[in-house]
Amino acid sequence: MEETLFSKEPYVFQWEEDRKEFGGETIDIPEEIGKMYVKERKDSSMDVSEEEKSADDTGLPPWMTPRTQVDDPWVQLHNEIVEFYRIYGPSKEQNSIRKELFIKIKKTIKSFFPGCIVKMFGSTAAMLYLPKSDIDVVVFLPKKSTNDFSNAKKLYKSINKMPWVKSCECIGAKVPIVKLEDSVTGLCVDVSFSRANGVSAISFIKKYLILYPEIKYMLIIVKAFLKGRDLNETFHGGMSSFVCTLLIISYFQESRKDGQSEDLLLSEHLLNFFYLYGVRFNYNELGISIRNGGTYFLREERGWLAQNRNKSVTLC
Repeated sequence: MEETLFSKEPYVFQWEEDRKEFGGETIDIPEEIGKMYVKERKDSSMDVSEEEKSADDTGLPPWMTPRTQVDDPWVQLHNEIVEFYRIYGPSKEQNSIRKELFIKIKKTIKSFFPGCIVKMFGSTAAMLYLPKSDIDVVVFLPKKSTNDFSNAKKLYKSINKMPWVKSCECIGAKVPIVKLEDSVTGLCVDVSFSRANGVSAISFIKKYLILYPEIKYMLIIVKAFLKGRDLNETFHGGMSSFVCTLLIISYFQESRKDGQSEDLLLSEHLLNFFYLYGVRFNYNELGISIRNGGTYFLREERGWLAQNRNKSVTLC
């Protein structure tokens, strides 16, 4: 068991030595990570213009602006993560657009299922979405139904006729989903039935966002990383936003146990995260729990064996 878990030594890289090699210096992290830049150029007080949000003539990505570029590579990556979140993270404009779309969806669904309750959950409700992230909606019917696929089919046939629906499909996964695209905003909405756990998870996630303010920056980067590789749709074999959130929460729980990671840059956290789940974690034997401060456990103890779960890997 001990060999499958982490050693007692901190599993962060020795980046202090790397900083010296690159001519870097030890720095203090801002009290609220990401609210300000760790170290800026003299001209960094200027406001970021709209032109800086798109790639300029140099061909650099929009998050590489004058205010993010410094000599220390770890500080620069930290600043770029903060800038990436500022550009692509939730905004007041996007919040308004998504709220209006949800109201329209809610009104439409209620016309098909009188007496139902329609709620939003997922990344939009938790304010952890990317610009093109789907909006997750769940429908609770007044009378309990065991046939969610039948309800999804009924909704699909009805909502597909609406003039503002650009495209619509009914996905018969373990949890049936009606996926539609709004012709006005271009945003997609995933509608499911009777998934109370998704709604209850919102307050649960918000608690950890207060405890670990770095989560929102990390999550936006990881979600963009997965989306760029078509690995963000669960019904296509990808990883959901919720699972990503659990992995990041677990990472911070474990890394904080040694008491040596609170002053790390976001760049260091990001590399540690990928190193943990890309190299070190024993997926065959271990599972993750974030209850009571977080821990790893043997999957075998909970009966989470591959042969018992259609050879799927269960983590959380």
